[in-house]
Amino acid sequence: MSNYENKIIYGFSDIKVKKDNVTYDILGAKSVSIDIQIEQVTARNRTQSFVLGQQVTNATGTMTVLSLTAKEEALLFGYKYDESTREIAVGNFTSQEVELSFKQKRADGRNIIYKMFVVFTPSSLDMNTVAGAIEEQNITLNFEIIQKDGVYYRRYEN
Repeated sequence: MSNYENKIIYGFSDIKVKKDNVTYDILGAKSVSIDIQIEQVTARNRTQSFVLGQQVTNATGTMTVLSLTAKEEALLFGYKYDESTREIAVGNFTSQEVELSFKQKRADGRNIIYKMFVVFTPSSLDMNTVAGAIEEQNITLNFEIIQKDGVYYRRYEN
């Protein structure tokens, strides 16, 4: 009988962003989705075409969070943030490359850790008046994965 515990993955936690060698927790992150675009490399001889291999042409993703603090917005999007007034100034800004990491847990107790360098795209504001029951307000953040040393993301098991 096979042991499926090393294949069952659950949980999503420890979402972190690292910038300038400082690591920040992103609280309230709910999910991450990654989309990798692949292109086939083909060749042709006199009689047929054949696939030589595949290459990643682009990688993007989304991260869903409950909300963002002004400090988290400044970290992710490069906005100006004044610590004393807790004011964020949204204007022209420079996109910030950050290292995004998160983990999942296996049924056998081991962790799977993902790490990648990304640039987040600022999200639009979408505000609602709450009537009746209070509901979570989720924000979906888009990001582009930056290729580093020929790699789009790394996955570690411990």
